[in-house]
Amino acid sequence: MTAVVEPSPLESDRFGLRIGRCVVPGVDRLDRLAEACEGFDVVVLRYPAEDVDVPVVLAGLDRFRCLPADHLCVWGWTGDEPPSRPAPAGRTIDMSPVIDDVSSVVRDSLAGYSTHYRANPLLAPTAALDGYVEWARHLAAEDDGAVVLRDAGGIADGLALIDWRAGPPDIRLAGMRTSAQGRGLYPVLIAHVIGLALRRGADGVQISTQSH
Repeated sequence: MTAVVEPSPLESDRFGLRIGRCVVPGVDRLDRLAEACEGFDVVVLRYPAEDVDVPVVLAGLDRFRCLPADHLCVWGWTGDEPPSRPAPAGRTIDMSPVIDDVSSVVRDSLAGYSTHYRANPLLAPTAALDGYVEWARHLAAEDDGAVVLRDAGGIADGLALIDWRAGPPDIRLAGMRTSAQGRGLYPVLIAHVIGLALRRGADGVQISTQSH
């Protein structure tokens, strides 16, 4: 099996470049990677962190420059009982997202987030943030896809966007408004998601993020 680069139409339209994605099948099967990358301006590659020799091979590609972006860490929780983190007085949690609320929370909470897009000077940070907002709106539109933490006035302070079809359920994106950070509210939100997952018959929850 050689490397296969799949086109990424949404990212290509957003950044105005021909962008592809590839999961590296192993350092011993990268002999035709340069050929697979032809026709693309940017290729986002993912490979297991233990394959430390992959960047050496990538650095030898004639037309492409290798830009290390970051490591993606996956965190998981398993157990019989969810952690006890009740919502503070005046705060509520629901699964009825307003799409504009989703956009507002994501744009606020991720405005300074150093995503892997930041590693490439060809990719505008503002366009990357727009991409996260678009992705969040899509996830929130799915059935029960969003868990929202609100303040006493009903304003969305934080949210978690979940893929319930994944095994285990996967928190694809989560965050708090900057004005609500540092108050211990994020663990309340995540604990609520874990409780929902257990009540739905799942035995765990996972979430991924850049290692930094």
